Amino acid sequence: MAILLSSANSNVLIRWADLLNGHYKTEKAQSLAELKRLCVNKKFDAILLHRMLIDVAAFSSLRTTAPAARFFLLSDRPDEEEALLFLKLGIVGYGNTYISSPRLLESLRVVTKGGVWLGQKIIRRLITD
Repeated sequence: MAILLSSANSNVLIRWADLLNGHYKTEKAQSLAELKRLCVNKKFDAILLHRMLIDVAAFSSLRTTAPAARFFLLSDRPDEEEALLFLKLGIVGYGNTYISSPRLLESLRVVTKGGVWLGQKIIRRLITD
């Protein structure tokens, strides 16, 4: 399985690659242009997308470029409103940029098998809304 890691922060990319080493084949994109190019030219089982790299308009454009891609958005400051906004735009996972290795591996297992990965607060919010 191939996972695309996308962040402008090289430390985040290194951290994610280290957490996934031996479990998944990974490629890296450090800019939005590079991310789009890779999404057009290759198929990935999931794309880890650092929130600091993208805004709503850029994500909408990216979804048009790669409509079948499974995007997992990771935020330095996870927020319910942010999660719900991007969920409506098509992400299949949402979490903290500094997620632990076991949780990242479990979340990718769920997402690559067609599931959705969200925190309990977000799930409760979806249910009550």
